[in-house]
Amino acid sequence: MEQIKVLVVDDSALMRKIVSDIFSADPRFAVVGTARDGIDALEKIIKLNPNLITLDVEMPRLAGLQTLKEI
Repeated sequence: MEQIKVLVVDDSALMRKIVSDIFSADPRFAVVGTARDGIDALEKIIKLNPNLITLDVEMPRLAGLQTLKEI
């Protein structure tokens, strides 16, 4: 079974770690990267081609809902 590639996006380093650890504990998922905000996420989406993206709603530079619109 191929793992689901996850990109975790949150401006809080602690939350990125917690969410990444939750996904990493499940063998069905592989955390392929993290991003600090929506702009960082948009750049990493192109490079990493994730299947699943988690988005924090409130982030500096480009918030989660605005990032979702861009995706």
